[in-house]
Amino acid sequence: MNSENNAVAPGYRALALQFCFVASGENPEGNLSKLMPGWQMVWSSGQPRDPNYFFVAKDTNYTAEDVFVLAIRGSVMPTEDWDTLVDYILEDLNSVLWPWKYGGTAAAISAGGAIAFLEMEKVHNALKNSAPETLLDFLTKNAVGDRKRLIIAGHSLGGNLAKVYASYFMQMLKVSMQGKIYLITFAAPASGNAAFQADLNRKISSQEHCQNLNDIVPFYPTVAGLHAIGTLYRPGPRAANINMSYMDKHTKRMEKMNLQEFFDKLAVDFTIFNYQQPLTGYCTFLASPLLGTADELVDELKYWQLQTVRQHQIAVYAHLLGIDLPKRNTQTPAAEATV
Repeated sequence: MNSENNAVAPGYRALALQFCFVASGENPEGNLSKLMPGWQMVWSSGQPRDPNYFFVAKDTNYTAEDVFVLAIRGSVMPTEDWDTLVDYILEDLNSVLWPWKYGGTAAAISAGGAIAFLEMEKVHNALKNSAPETLLDFLTKNAVGDRKRLIIAGHSLGGNLAKVYASYFMQMLKVSMQGKIYLITFAAPASGNAAFQADLNRKISSQEHCQNLNDIVPFYPTVAGLHAIGTLYRPGPRAANINMSYMDKHTKRMEKMNLQEFFDKLAVDFTIFNYQQPLTGYCTFLASPLLGTADELVDELKYWQLQTVRQHQIAVYAHLLGIDLPKRNTQTPAAEATV
């Protein structure tokens, strides 16, 4: 594993991934006590099937400090549908200024991330018999102060939102929580430009952002990352040999090109936005072996699509990081194909 300025204890990394796994299930509220004994859900955004569902849990066993985890789930997106994939990608082909920052830096985040954050900001606690507080109000009241620690975690687009929300939360704090708030993401795309990442680095010293080098999502939408996506999965399917067609929602025309050309074109289109991954705590690790069967190897496009889903799974990250996931009876589609 390659990691720079890693300030997160392995135990917190494991907790973060385990809670991302819980958030990916069908009934996190009902299953939390079984999957994570000693933890209690204390805030919830609502229905687990809602896009970017998130919740807060508190450790009820540990009495020396109050430890909270904010877990944010990624949205479900069917990567087998190329038109949906293109729409998802082009959603970030725009950015908006980020107002919750220090100084006069021109920090910006993706337009898609900004929409999701604004929805996240206005949600109130949906747990029964709980005060209808926003997430900010709840965390400020309960997770800030002496003997308090907060882990902000997310997988995939949940990791994208974790970075955005952590920046906002740190900006809104009236007291210093440096060293007591941990931002930990897995398989997250870049959230904003270089100025946003520099600002985030100033705010939070304890960060870790994990990437499987065979997972395309964390490469997106940085320029270097988009170019790199077309070189993945060798000696498996080569992007230059896979032809595709999709509807360009801007030109309203059908476009035809191979996958390598597609990602190279995207890299040029995204250059102006200067999206970057975090400047500290970014860790990459040896890629997971290609996952597939002999039958799947025959169709290069199908094999490519399967890799994009399988390499991104929470279970693959757990295996590569040596983390045990909670046991549950069934695996939901959200757990298998969140991006």
